[in-house]
Amino acid sequence: VELPARGPTRTKGSVLMWINTTQTSDEGLLWYTNDQTSGDGFDDEELHINIEDGGDAGEVHFYLGEDSAGGDIYLQSPGPVADGTWHHVAATWDLADGAKLYVDGVQVASVPHNNNVVAPVIMRLGYSASGARYYDGLMDDVRLFNYAVSAAKVAEIMSKGEDPLRAGSPTP
Repeated sequence: VELPARGPTRTKGSVLMWINTTQTSDEGLLWYTNDQTSGDGFDDEELHINIEDGGDAGEVHFYLGEDSAGGDIYLQSPGPVADGTWHHVAATWDLADGAKLYVDGVQVASVPHNNNVVAPVIMRLGYSASGARYYDGLMDDVRLFNYAVSAAKVAEIMSKGEDPLRAGSPTP
């Protein structure tokens, strides 16, 4: 799915979604953005959330490829989520609070963030700019924010979904 390249910015943003997959090969991209109209998810200056293959098969990875002035930001879940059940995945980044990865409402990784991430010109769900690294699974309730949502907001969105008055449920 091609999205307008707006919302999350180079300095801050959030991507939240429900996923259900058994994919453990071909590094499926859940969310992808780049500063160019090309790229396959292995380049610098990209931001993406993916299901990993190889030694980390089935884990969620969050990558912020920075320009030549800084180092890449790379976060990963502590274990696989590609088990055929629904999982809530969230990635947030902000200069003040750093980059964070959440799985099922729990923060599983964090690192500092600097201002070297480039501005996106292309944004997609499920594949890269070059049309490679397709995600194979279900995705629901995808949310993009132009700010880093708090841990409490991640948990609230995960538990209540579209209706903030609903009691909540752990699956979509």
